[in-house]
Order: sequence, then C-alpha cells, then structure tokens
Amino acid sequence: MSNGNFLDKIFDKFLESPPIIRNHKVLSSSFIPENLPHRNNQISDIASILVRCLRGAPPSNIFIYGKPGSGKTCVSKLVLNKLNERIIKDSKKLKLRFAFINCKEFSTNYAVYTAISYALQKDQYQKNTIPPTGLPTSEVFQRLANQIDKYSNSIIIVVLDEIDELIKKSGSEVLYNLTRINSNLTQSSVSIIGISNDTKFKNYLDPRVYSSLSEEEIVFTPYKANELVDILKERTVEALYDNVLNEGVINKISALAARDHGDARRAIDLLRVAAELAERHGDNTIGIKYVEEAKGHIEKNIVFEVASSLPLHSKLVLAAIYSLNTNNDDQITTGQVYKLYCDYCKFNGLEVVTSRRISDYLNEQDQLGLIDTNTVSLGRYGRTKHITLTVQQNVIKQVLEKDHHTAFSLDDSIISSLS
Repeated sequence: MSNGNFLDKIFDKFLESPPIIRNHKVLSSSFIPENLPHRNNQISDIASILVRCLRGAPPSNIFIYGKPGSGKTCVSKLVLNKLNERIIKDSKKLKLRFAFINCKEFSTNYAVYTAISYALQKDQYQKNTIPPTGLPTSEVFQRLANQIDKYSNSIIIVVLDEIDELIKKSGSEVLYNLTRINSNLTQSSVSIIGISNDTKFKNYLDPRVYSSLSEEEIVFTPYKANELVDILKERTVEALYDNVLNEGVINKISALAARDHGDARRAIDLLRVAAELAERHGDNTIGIKYVEEAKGHIEKNIVFEVASSLPLHSKLVLAAIYSLNTNNDDQITTGQVYKLYCDYCKFNGLEVVTSRRISDYLNEQDQLGLIDTNTVSLGRYGRTKHITLTVQQNVIKQVLEKDHHTAFSLDDSIISSLS
C-alpha cells in the first residue's frame, strides 16, 4: 500500500466518525468567555480601579497575584476589553490602548520595551521606530516614550503578565521607568497591571521602585473542585456537541485539576486533549479512559517545557542527575552531582558556579517537581542532599538531546573520557 492510500484511510476514518468538538477555539488558552464563574469579586475589584479611565483619568497601578490557572490573565483581558468597548461607545475623543506582554516570552528590558511599542500600534502599516536589536536600552525607552506621547487623549494600560520572570532575570528597570514616565508625557498617560504567580515577587524589586508604584493589590485564590465543575460545564456548552460526555468525566477532570492548585487552564486542557483522543480513536463519546490518557500526555508536555526552560547551569545540573540516575546510583548526593557538573562545565568551556548556587538550583528543580531532595545529616561531616529524579527519564533525555550544551552527556564515550 502506498503512503498516499495509507494516509487516505486515516483521513477517511476520521471524517466518517462522529465529531465531538464543536468549537476548538472555546477550549484554547487564548479564549476569553463572556462569563467567568466564581470571579465576580476580582472582576469587580479590577473594574472599580480602572473605571477612572471613563473620565479620562489614569487609574492606579494594579498588581494581581495567584497560582497558575486561577483566572488572573483571563479576568484582566475581559475587563480591559469591556472597558474599551464602553469608551468607544461613550467618547469621541478619549482612547484606550493596552499592551499585553508575557514576560516569560519577553524577559529582557529591551524585548519588553519593543513588545510594548509593537502592541500599541493599532495601524499595522505604521513604521516602528524601534528595531528588534541594536540600540542602547535607554534609547529604546526614550523612543517608546516619544511614541506613547503621540497618542493624544489616550490612556495606556501596560499589562506585564508573569512580571516576576522579568524582575528575576532583568531587575526593576522596566517598572522603574514606566512608573515615572507620566511626568514626561503631555498627551497621554500610562498605568501598569502586573500579574504574578509569585506573591513574594516584590521582594526582588529595587527599593527605588516602591516609592512610585502606588499600586492596588488583588489576590486570586485557587479554584475549588466544585468551581472547576461549573467552569467546565459552561465551556462544554459551546465547545462540544450534545451528549458526548460520559458520566463522571467532568468530575474526574475537576478533581485532577483541583489537586494541581485549582488550575482551570489545566482542567480545560484535560478536557480538550481527552476530546481529541476520543475523536482520534473514532469514539462518539469521551470516557474516563481518555481523561487518564490525556493526563499522561499533558504531564509529559509540561515536564518537557519546564526542563527545557531551565537556565544553562541548572540544565547541566539536571544532566548530571540524569546521568547518575541512568547509571543506577542508589543514593545520588549533592557532592556527586557537583563533581559531574564541574566536568560538564569543563567540556563546555564554562566557568563553574559555587556549590551554594548548585544547592539553589536543586531547590528550584525540587519546587518544579523535576526531582525530589531529602536533606540528611552526616554527623560531624555536615549535611548533604539525597536526590531522586521524579519524572520520566525519556522526557529528560529529549530535553538534553535538544541542547548542544547537554547532548554530549548522553554519549558514554565522551563521559568516560571526562572521568
């Protein structure tokens, strides 16, 4: 059978089976529903602060905290969209512009300024004055300020999602400059909404920033299992065809997501992947078995993404743990990991970091769920950590293979030459 005939059979099988998903968009992470169950208080709090825009006054800066999947980003976008609709309806002069920047994707000061500049341009044919690279950061900010001040009678809302990622990597310069920008503007004003998964992120701020923040703080608590049930039920009305959910599926998904800090995004992802798996198998309903299968798919993808995004030296530490684990070392210790890490740095021509920094990397990987560490006392010889890899080895192997700094660690001949 030719490849063409073989593929036609796959396509025909899919098209002949009954569809389950009515609207894929409703199950995407970018979808903003008209109604967000169990977030009326937070919607009211944010709207009450931003309502000043309707009279042309810049609102206070807002900092929003909460676990991943607690609705922070979704609620912020919903309120801003509705506010913009109202301003367009009520005012012929006043304009609202907002830039939504994910600081995990744009994590340097230059990248953030450039992303804000591009996001504020509603005319796609307008020439941007900021190149992607090549200018001093101070010049980039000045060009951004000049651009903003050309938007007459405008209120600019800059939303910095996952702002903790920016602060930890690049410091407080962006916040420092944006909170002081209004003193140099004559035609417009800027307010900030910072969104963070880390309630302690302000500990990383430069003390100079505190005096100019003038912020309001809003906390999003994790969803409970019964609240996740309500969210999923609302989504399924638009997203799925009638009578395609087996009994207990929504409760099962909600229970799994509630276990993960009440993560609504994870609950919706589980529903989407389970529905796609059912369609792929030619079933006309979504059963519990597809939820379990979806859980495995998602966990594998999350581990890959988290491990891939580790800083280089942390990834070298993970490579050392993987190698020791592969060689069946029963008790992997900090000392063993540090020794192998030093070998890997030497191979890459990198300067090693201190053992204290390695301990920080291990703690971070423990918090991310990649490893499990257990501190044990060695009596008069001090303390050490016993380290266990807690995720699938094949996923970590794929991560290491993808980066040339760590791929060599999978080659036994190279590793033996380092010994």
